[in-house]
Amino acid sequence: MAYVKYATSDTIYSLNDDNWKIEILRNDVATATDYKFEVGPAGVQLIYESTQDDILVPGIVHSRCEVETIWPRDVASELDDMVESMIDSEDGVWFMQVYKNGDKDWFGPILIDEVQLQETSAARACRIVASDGISLLKTIDYNDNGNEYSTNQKIFDDVLQNIQEKWVSYTYADETFSGPERRLAVADYMYSEDIYTVTTTPPAYSSRLTKRMELAPHMFSYTNDDGEVNFINCYDLLDSICKTLLLRLYFYEQGWWLMPCYSTEEPVRGYVLNWSGVESSGVTVIDGFNYQVDTLNNEKQKGNEWTYTFTPAINEVSITRDTNNGSIVLGEGQITGGSAVSANTIQFTTSDSGYILYGNILVERSALSPTVGLLNDDRLGRYVLAFRIRFGNSQGNYQYYNNTISAQPQGLFSWSMPSISVDGNSMVFTPINITEGEYSSNSGYYYWQDTDYQNCIFDGNEDNAAQIFFSLQLPAVPTDLTAVSIQTQVLAYDRDGNFSQDLQDTIDTQTYAVYFTYGNEEVQPAPNYDVVANSTFGRGSIDLGKTFIGELHQNVGGIMVETSSGVFETSTNWSTQSYDYDAECNQVGVREVLAAHYKPRAVERGNIVMRGNGVAPPPFWLFIDDDTTDVYQCINYRLATTPAEVEVTLHKVGTDGQAQTTTTSKDFDKPPLPEPLPGLGKGSSFGNAFTSGFDFNDDAIDGFDQTWTSVIGSETLEGYVTYVGPGKGVYFDFQGNTPAIGYEIVRKIYVQTKGRGMPTDSGWSEIHAKYRPAVNSTLREAINKINVHWSNVTNPSRTFLLTYTEQGTGLLDTYGNAQAAYSLRKLRSGYTGNAIQVRNDSGTLLDIGFDSHGDLDTAAITTHIGSGNGTIATWYDQSGNGRDATQSTVSQQPLIAASGTIYTLNDIPALRFDNDYLDTSAFAPNPNGAYNFGMVSQYDVVNSTMATATGWASLSSNQNYLQQMQSNAKIRWAVRYSDGALPRPDATSAGAANVVYLQTATFATGTCEAFYNGTQELDKYSQSLTGNPNNSSVAHRIGGLNTTGTQLVRGYIQEFVIWSNSTAHDAEDISNDMNEYYEAF
Repeated sequence: MAYVKYATSDTIYSLNDDNWKIEILRNDVATATDYKFEVGPAGVQLIYESTQDDILVPGIVHSRCEVETIWPRDVASELDDMVESMIDSEDGVWFMQVYKNGDKDWFGPILIDEVQLQETSAARACRIVASDGISLLKTIDYNDNGNEYSTNQKIFDDVLQNIQEKWVSYTYADETFSGPERRLAVADYMYSEDIYTVTTTPPAYSSRLTKRMELAPHMFSYTNDDGEVNFINCYDLLDSICKTLLLRLYFYEQGWWLMPCYSTEEPVRGYVLNWSGVESSGVTVIDGFNYQVDTLNNEKQKGNEWTYTFTPAINEVSITRDTNNGSIVLGEGQITGGSAVSANTIQFTTSDSGYILYGNILVERSALSPTVGLLNDDRLGRYVLAFRIRFGNSQGNYQYYNNTISAQPQGLFSWSMPSISVDGNSMVFTPINITEGEYSSNSGYYYWQDTDYQNCIFDGNEDNAAQIFFSLQLPAVPTDLTAVSIQTQVLAYDRDGNFSQDLQDTIDTQTYAVYFTYGNEEVQPAPNYDVVANSTFGRGSIDLGKTFIGELHQNVGGIMVETSSGVFETSTNWSTQSYDYDAECNQVGVREVLAAHYKPRAVERGNIVMRGNGVAPPPFWLFIDDDTTDVYQCINYRLATTPAEVEVTLHKVGTDGQAQTTTTSKDFDKPPLPEPLPGLGKGSSFGNAFTSGFDFNDDAIDGFDQTWTSVIGSETLEGYVTYVGPGKGVYFDFQGNTPAIGYEIVRKIYVQTKGRGMPTDSGWSEIHAKYRPAVNSTLREAINKINVHWSNVTNPSRTFLLTYTEQGTGLLDTYGNAQAAYSLRKLRSGYTGNAIQVRNDSGTLLDIGFDSHGDLDTAAITTHIGSGNGTIATWYDQSGNGRDATQSTVSQQPLIAASGTIYTLNDIPALRFDNDYLDTSAFAPNPNGAYNFGMVSQYDVVNSTMATATGWASLSSNQNYLQQMQSNAKIRWAVRYSDGALPRPDATSAGAANVVYLQTATFATGTCEAFYNGTQELDKYSQSLTGNPNNSSVAHRIGGLNTTGTQLVRGYIQEFVIWSNSTAHDAEDISNDMNEYYEAF
């Protein structure tokens, strides 16, 4: 139904030369009315708002119109009727049309949730808000009347216009405008140099390049595990286009304007589609708006509350590339055997990297009836999966991926089956030979069986069920084709390797989850992944959210570009109007946003007052300050018509594309198969891929149950695998693949060169280094190591033990024999004490520990001190030696917080020392002969000698170590040796104030080195290193020289550790490990 008038405002006159009017429309009745209302003093307020008010990023800029309406008594009931109707109406029934100088301007649906009534006034007041309606596209799927589009979609000709036609305001606009009013306007900013019409770079903004970019229809949808087709919603697709191509979308006047996010020149000429259907190019879409202008009848001046700020310096910009359900071409979660799944619009080419077919099958069967029951060896049955894989969309071009299956009688295997007693242990069966697959125009099957026969063997005389996981790889199609169809079923084969109809008839149900995706063994599309641009400058970050389009294959959202007339291909050669990147388009996007923000940019906020014929510009024009000639782009915009003022947030233009790196966190692995569930025990018969083995399973169980401490110590036994000739026995007790917080998984493999090995056998050893599982390896990865080792030995008889241990990842877990350790993070996984004892302004002491991540519990500190200060009475020793550092004099206690704010360095808590210090009781710090030290600190000044930590004495024989900032601004470690030598590996370069320094050192017989923020330094004073570092029992001080009470520190300390070992740790390793947390260098 067409929109008809319900009410109209009086004409609204501005303090410049404009006049405005509001119409309220509806489309649920046929008869028009014309009730009159007035408008409040602000007039019409037209608002454009970005998601953030200090950074300029691509995306959709939402607009709304706010009007304070005043309804006289004689139409008060009509106001009530309108509000009641809005409550019961869908979005879009009630509409607002704004007129400017007699012409129809902005319009949109009225939002009932924004309506505000003022009940007490004599003339009823009602605040009415209308939106541009673009956000309502979130509820509308991008599809062709419920079906997938059948052809590729050009971004300008198809996608943008299709989405606009699904817009809540489209019907009204299409019925209202038919002339030169703008429906769509675009100015190209990002482009592919592979587009054949791009002959010079950069091309003109008006090159119509979005008409030469296509998206494949499959990327708009996926099938979930329940077999339901899900489509991308129109809003997300529209937002993805903006974010990927670096555009900002505005609804302005009568249409959508997709303007460059970072235009630096004016005028910008783009290309437009009018509501009449006429397209034209070279149209000015961005011009300059000069303010600070005061000429006759044209005044545009800043208001009194104008402010200047600066954006934060950004060093990271990221966007998530959403591949719409992990790049799955098709997927079905609950289908029955023999059913086919298909995707009819997918394009496959000879240049594809290959394909992965994977999933799982649940098969349930009943025992053979007694009349056909099989005896002994004949009872063994095997499941074989058969896939009919067909590419192509017509009989004439079908290509099938087939192989063949046959018995292999020359090779016999044995199998242990508890329900059968044949020689008390096992039975013999014939292997099945399955050939490699190949493409053929003839219909056939691709056969697959678990190569270890893990879940594929069953007893025909028993009820049973199995869950079989499969994953197979296909090469690229031999010719370009469209569409794929996959039919899957389970076949039953007997002990002789032949299909058995008797066994097949016992299969009751076959239920499948089948997925098909692009990829091969080397390179495979991941699910979602992040694309990140970094700079060494700045400290903040910008997350652009997600995009469904950009790089990768066209069927997972890769943008295809017209490389020659009518030929569209994906491209990796993208650039912008500002920089020639020649990179993947998503990488170009994050780099360009970083280029606009990685250095602080001026941001101005305030009102621009207009008089005479000084009128407000579109929000996407460039704003030019005539006083300074500085050029800005608008982030936020609010036009109040009656006072003729526009409130703006302006971002100074400019980009710098240098000094950047980009990373793409794709995880190019096959979709993972499920791990076995923890705690699977002996005899589990349902789908347990690791408790079934060959003929020595009982021996494996017996071996697992032995006491193995003589071989594996305190490690937990997780698996026992034995090979005896061609036979195999397996038992695993899965311990899990996710360690506790602060721990990592260490799996070890021990090997014995005989089958059915026992703890009393000699010759057990840890497996060769190249077969050892990496830290945090999964059980499946560890089993693969065993399989690879066994396949490379000449004598097949072997026994393997697999053990499981969780070890701590703290600094003191890695580097042992700490003598004292002070930190504001947890250094040892087994440490159960606190970090610090904090005194608040009331004198109350509270022990502060760590949060679940091992970081300082800052929330507890904040609760304890409120808006006051927190001083440190005790810094607890985490070494386990009880050597706490304390200070009982409150005025000399360092601070953890002041005025309710916790001190930090690099966003990590730090103690503030201002001529304060902490002391320990006396202890000898080097009982084992070789020192290591670790320190993280920062100094307020660098021209004064300050001792950060010392274990010193007046008598040289009692002097141990000191760590200083010297008066020449060079950092020093020094240790006294038993022969009186005092090696000092001073920093070569002078330090700087307010810089975090991570300092480690090693002192041992023959060794003296230090690392300052990763830079190695050696002794500068040619001292003898033949003696031993001292080990004198003295009190130690953090924050000053412990002998005189001088050299007190002004600055911050985060961590200090002393180690003593017979062989020193590597100071560089300690430095690098500490830096993983502190990021000092």
